[in-house]
Amino acid sequence: MRRLATMLLAALSLAALAGCAPSLEERRESLQESIATVDGVTYADVAGSGIRVSAEEGVSAEGATEILDEVRSLVIEDDPEDVPTVDVWFTGPEDRAWIGSWAFGAIAQEGFDQQAQFVASLSEWAGINAADAPFSKIRLEVSDPTTDRFPDQFVSIQAYEMSGPPSEQDRAELLDLWVKSGGEPDVYIHWRNRS
Repeated sequence: MRRLATMLLAALSLAALAGCAPSLEERRESLQESIATVDGVTYADVAGSGIRVSAEEGVSAEGATEILDEVRSLVIEDDPEDVPTVDVWFTGPEDRAWIGSWAFGAIAQEGFDQQAQFVASLSEWAGINAADAPFSKIRLEVSDPTTDRFPDQFVSIQAYEMSGPPSEQDRAELLDLWVKSGGEPDVYIHWRNRS
């Protein structure tokens, strides 16, 4: 009888704890509010389709690094397993943009610091910020290395041209930014039309 009472008490305690646990929607709202308070962030959305963050226009490379680091820390702390991607957008003149896009499992990996440094360096690169910049958008995409589809982390850069094919020098400068951040020179870069 005493054992039954103990088991019943334990079951009631677990039920009470479960009742106190925040719902999925509450967790998403809390994470969204936390990200929105990061200095330099102008927009944050946390949904089942992914996390989308936008930074204020014209943020410096140092500011971009701080935003990326803080967003990463908040996401890892919350551990939203149901969120497939984390996208952080930076914008420049004439709607130009550079984006870091990490699968959830990738944002916690060791390579994040180097990848974030590359994305942040785009904030001060003339190739996307100058009036005659050859690129309209640069997107870094990092896969989740824990999935069967990508047993090893796959990193790619999508480079969208502004008004015509970029010159060899423009292409070399983009690759050089990647290598200077500590990336491997054989990274896959997909040169794309603006559309």
